Amino acid sequence: MDLKENCTYVMHNFKVLKNNGQYRVCDHQFKLVFIGVTVVRECVLGDIPFRKYRFAGFADVVAGQFERGLLVDVIGVVEEVVFRQVSGKGRRVVFKLKDLSQQLLSCTLWDDYCLQFLKFLDDYEGDGPITVLLSHCRIKEAQDISSS
Repeated sequence: MDLKENCTYVMHNFKVLKNNGQYRVCDHQFKLVFIGVTVVRECVLGDIPFRKYRFAGFADVVAGQFERGLLVDVIGVVEEVVFRQVSGKGRRVVFKLKDLSQQLLSCTLWDDYCLQFLKFLDDYEGDGPITVLLSHCRIKEAQDISSS
């Protein structure tokens, strides 16, 4: 709770473990883990870049050419909203994103992200395309739903 986004910190007394969890933010083989005696202090380092996106190519995702468990970023234009469920359990919205090569990717947002996205769509009064950038996305393999 004390760490602030866009700030840099120096850590002491922590563990270094293998980065082999189910959801990984980066593909580095190790991660830093806080323990009971970990000390963290803010340190101003002005020459570190703010954010480096790791965009996944839509064609690679569709072809199954991605590293399982590695969270990625995607960017595209909203093509259509396919499904929305806002009442009951599991609020979600499913929509298609299109990249510059016209490749389509199915995306799902749940709970608060679903509500924020649908509110934006309801309030949007423009006629231009809507660009969406999703950060730290989990890629799931497509499931065959034909004949159902």
